[in-house]
Amino acid sequence: MRSAGKGQKQRQWFISRSIWISLLAFLALTPRTARPQISGYTKHLHAVIVMPACPEWLLSSMVHNRIDATWHAASGMQMTLGLRNRLIYGDLVSLIPHYAETLEEDPGYWRWSRVIADGSSWVVHSMIDRGYIDYTHRNWQLRLGRQRINWGMNLVWNPNDLFNSFSYIDFDYEERSGRDAVQVTCYTGAVSFLQAVYQPAEDANEAVLAMLYRMNRWGYDLQVLGGRWARDWVVGAGWSGQAGGGAVRGEWTWFHPRDTGMFRTTWIASLSADYTLRNGLYGQISLLYNSAGKTDAAGAIDFLGEMYLTAKTLTRSRLNGFVQLRYPLTPLVTVDTAIIHNPCDHSCYVAPSLSVSLGDNLDFLLIGQFLSGDPGSEFGGDAKVGYTRLKWSF
Repeated sequence: MRSAGKGQKQRQWFISRSIWISLLAFLALTPRTARPQISGYTKHLHAVIVMPACPEWLLSSMVHNRIDATWHAASGMQMTLGLRNRLIYGDLVSLIPHYAETLEEDPGYWRWSRVIADGSSWVVHSMIDRGYIDYTHRNWQLRLGRQRINWGMNLVWNPNDLFNSFSYIDFDYEERSGRDAVQVTCYTGAVSFLQAVYQPAEDANEAVLAMLYRMNRWGYDLQVLGGRWARDWVVGAGWSGQAGGGAVRGEWTWFHPRDTGMFRTTWIASLSADYTLRNGLYGQISLLYNSAGKTDAAGAIDFLGEMYLTAKTLTRSRLNGFVQLRYPLTPLVTVDTAIIHNPCDHSCYVAPSLSVSLGDNLDFLLIGQFLSGDPGSEFGGDAKVGYTRLKWSF
């Protein structure tokens, strides 16, 4: 145990020093007159929650500020930093036990998530979800630090996305979370590349080392991947292209436990198709299959826990279906409805929305989330949530 702890500290020391040395080298190469490119937004999200078990409506609000900064230096180097600052207040903070501690949890290798201050019904939280140095030379690219690694091709469920799986229900985090990793990419053609990623972990058994190759053949984007994903060996593939005037996509990943005595092999697969009519009506359908999923009551989702989904736990059920329709009433007003259905326990999630562009940098969103099903089902509990969001981008 001592040697394992010592080895872990040595790995953390080595990676931390590598990042700091790279940062110092980057700053040394940055022209003195260079200024960072700054972008971001500030938005206010208000929620009204109605639950059968609670006689009163619950109110929750959040003021969310995001700042993204990028510095460019000579010799193909750049540094990117992304910071989230949130003030969350209302009934959820006061009613959910250890709410502040849950927010401070950081799934990355380094703890870049902090609760700045909190009270009985409010909390101020700050987190760095992007922080990396990027170096490009000819057809090679090296990226070191907290970054978004997107290996998915589908729009809702991504079994190929070993690093940054997300929940469709978490609509307010468009950037998605980042992971602390080393990424090396070799561009082998105009639309093809080979990519290797190493994601360290405090427990060496939870580290990820995987490779992906993507190419274009017969008008389709094709990819294959493989490697060691935490406690599993993984092999997967994905494809995306056009058919009948619309887009079709598919992904599958096979997870085989390295310790066969503890777990079982799992297949995760998703298929999707989407199409846009001439009048602007957009439609999408998607299916998700989990060989290890339940065929009865899957167990109610946890809205906070859904932020830490993995490619292996996209659903607790054996099968999920998704349908979406979106239509622009005017160039500035769009209506949308998305439905996720669990045919195994007959539960359902419905999310109608209305988005309005109030100006070049100002947007308004009205969205509802309605859960229907028996207690213990995936979307059971008959909870109803209504959100309003005002967003200013800069």
